Amino acid sequence: MKPNILLAAGSGSRMSPLTDKTHKSMLEVNGVPLLKMIIDNISELNDQEIVVVTGHKSEQINDLVNSYKHLNISIVYNCRYQDDVNIYSVNLGVSKLNNVSNGYNIIETDIILEPACWQKIYQNINQSEDSFWITHGKYSKSLTGGIVHANVTGMIDGIAYAPSYMPVYEQWPKMLGIVSVGPNQVEEDIQIRKALILKSIKQYYLTPWVIGFEKLPSRILDVSEYYAKSFNDEDAFNDACSQFLNLKIK
Repeated sequence: MKPNILLAAGSGSRMSPLTDKTHKSMLEVNGVPLLKMIIDNISELNDQEIVVVTGHKSEQINDLVNSYKHLNISIVYNCRYQDDVNIYSVNLGVSKLNNVSNGYNIIETDIILEPACWQKIYQNINQSEDSFWITHGKYSKSLTGGIVHANVTGMIDGIAYAPSYMPVYEQWPKMLGIVSVGPNQVEEDIQIRKALILKSIKQYYLTPWVIGFEKLPSRILDVSEYYAKSFNDEDAFNDACSQFLNLKIK
């Protein structure tokens, strides 16, 4: 099975004042930090190692991670987090893994998923060795960012990052912020990423897949039937929390 990399290095400055004193991944949903929700869910479904990449307000994250004495979990600090978008964070996380040849799951920590959604994702992870991006919803004026395009077989034939609305990408499946990298794509993923880092770390971790998707075959796993949200500002976070709590999940 594939180990896990959790990305929690960024500052979350666009979510001020919520993140003035709290790291973005430590924002709470009904009293529970986002990062704790993620760790609790994935540790129940996958017993492989977890690496948490920290940076901004790392001491808060360290305290939470160190409370998991029973898990195979470790921390790596990104001292360049102020300049990094997240490509360097991924590189640090991959380098920290003990079983990198098995592949790995890269998870952004500004997401809220219902447990059933995590179950579907990890059922696919544990039953396959291929690479796939998790998608939820479609690209639109109200839902921009990382997107993919897949052919009729579900294999990805295009990846893009469009934070400002571009009509050409209308209705492309929207990335959620999770990718599972299969063992056959590990070496190519690492090599492309390292070459990009030499040029600049102000890049997203998906960039190797944008420029090299033909060398990195992957598919989509759509989870639109479940509740799953990512967010980049205070209003989006508050809406996501409200919607999640209205699900009344036990």
